[in-house]
Amino acid sequence: MRRLRYILALCVVLSATIVFAQQQELQLANHYFNNGEYDKSAEIYEQLFAKNPDDFNYHRLTECLIRQKQYSEAEKVVKKRLKQRPDDASIYVDWGWIAENNGKRKQAEKHYSTAIEKAGYNKSIIDKVAEAFENIGHPQQAIQTYQSAGERLRNPYAYTFEMAQLYEKNGDYQKMIELYFGYLEKYPFASGQIQLMLQQQAQGDNAEFDRCLKNTIARHIADNPQNQTYHDMMIWFSLQKKDFDFAISQAKAIDRRFADDNGTQVFRVSQIAASNQAFNTAIEGYDYLLKKVTDGDYYFDSYVGLLSAKYDQISVQHSPTPKQIDALVADYETAIAKLGSNSKTVPLLRNYAQLLAMYKNNSAQATDILYNILDMPSVAAHQKAETKLQLGDILLFNGSVWEASLLYMQVEKDFKNDIIGSQAKFRNAQLSYYNADFQWAKAQLDVLRASTSKPIANDAMQLSLLISDNMDDDSSYTMLTYFAKGDMLLYQKRYDDACHYYDSVQIRNLSHPLFDEILMRKAQIALQQGQYSQADSLLTELTQKYPADILADDALFMLASINEEQLGNPAKASEYYEKIILDYPASLFVAESRKKYNMLKNKNTET
Repeated sequence: MRRLRYILALCVVLSATIVFAQQQELQLANHYFNNGEYDKSAEIYEQLFAKNPDDFNYHRLTECLIRQKQYSEAEKVVKKRLKQRPDDASIYVDWGWIAENNGKRKQAEKHYSTAIEKAGYNKSIIDKVAEAFENIGHPQQAIQTYQSAGERLRNPYAYTFEMAQLYEKNGDYQKMIELYFGYLEKYPFASGQIQLMLQQQAQGDNAEFDRCLKNTIARHIADNPQNQTYHDMMIWFSLQKKDFDFAISQAKAIDRRFADDNGTQVFRVSQIAASNQAFNTAIEGYDYLLKKVTDGDYYFDSYVGLLSAKYDQISVQHSPTPKQIDALVADYETAIAKLGSNSKTVPLLRNYAQLLAMYKNNSAQATDILYNILDMPSVAAHQKAETKLQLGDILLFNGSVWEASLLYMQVEKDFKNDIIGSQAKFRNAQLSYYNADFQWAKAQLDVLRASTSKPIANDAMQLSLLISDNMDDDSSYTMLTYFAKGDMLLYQKRYDDACHYYDSVQIRNLSHPLFDEILMRKAQIALQQGQYSQADSLLTELTQKYPADILADDALFMLASINEEQLGNPAKASEYYEKIILDYPASLFVAESRKKYNMLKNKNTET
């Protein structure tokens, strides 16, 4: 028994030694191969192939021999491989490649045809033959491999996706799209699968692909006007390109043409448009549905969606006019009178309360509405928690700091392992920052930096860094205290008072790490007051004085937006977008800046 154990142990040791030696040999062979020393690498690969005839050693040995123009030796390896694996049709591709490199084109074509013919019915062998053709730069033969396999199966659609991907790799978008639409014609239920395959290209910036796809969809609609699948595909494509106006017009056309749709596409497009801040399109869609129906789910949901879109449109504006605010308040009052105050209208009620508090200076009525929501017995716990956070925000806005903190703590305690609990924790930490309790605030923020919610984690990181980076030379937080007080007043829209505290930091110091932050805050105040030229001036100063600061790319993006949307200077906006792309490649704004830059460039070309 002991002897047997000894022998087994010895075998294990010897086996490990052999494996280690082969690994060293393989590393050396790879080294020679990568350095173009094919004679030395071929010698080692030949030994490795004899010991371990796997695909890697076989292909590397064959390639080394071809590169040395040792075609007879390469053929010997291929023939040996065929004896080892007579069912592997991809070996004939290798044989053909040897002949092609040797100038024997007819012989090469014969071997390629044999590979395609012998691929048979086995999916793994068919894929392997196609991959072998791809590897030698023969995509057409790879496609032919799948076509022939489909013919053998008497199913021309069997390998649609494999062939389409090959066409895509080679930039033949028209043939790729035609394949997909041929499949879609046969299997209309596969539209979701086709959309998934096309999505990456559709979301990109590829004019040739866009032209081919749009024309193909339009042609199929013209040929089959009663087939809703193609109309749905046009809407899908429009949404990928964020052409919401075209999407809503198509959705309304579907609703008028197909009775079974019953407004579904219009509602869906309206929702997507609203989530992408295309508010006018969303309002158009919801308004269309409200004129069409007088009750049911779409009536109620469209009413809520319409007012939510109008509210969001107001909330993203820097300085909405009193006329806009009054009109929206009237819309909410009409809606609540029609739909009532109940668990289903909570989103309406909450937006109405926010509107009253933030834009009509009527915090008393706003808090009454929110307290009434908390008293409703049928409101879900999560909705109540969201309402508490909103109530806390309004109380803080109105100066009731401790009442706000109490509400935040309640939500944090009740939802410790939920994102809304993290939101409450962040609000409390932010409140402590406003109150100059920086050490406690930073401790809470550092915990939140590990939050599963990326926005919360990013906000926590930024505020934590603001605190840690701005301790004064005497280890105090005197200037940060002024700045934090200004931030709280900014939140409360007490702009003149906020600027007084920001100015206090600048008056007391020749220089300070907070100076760039102060420029940003003042620019934000100018935007809120509709003073766009002032905001432009402040942000320009920030980018010129602090180009290496963390706020520089934010300021550039804001400058670009202001010049594009408010100041009517697209050329200047284009310069700012380009600067972000070139000078701040790690910025979160690069993707959006590139999109905006290309859009402005195309507009300029058209004009």
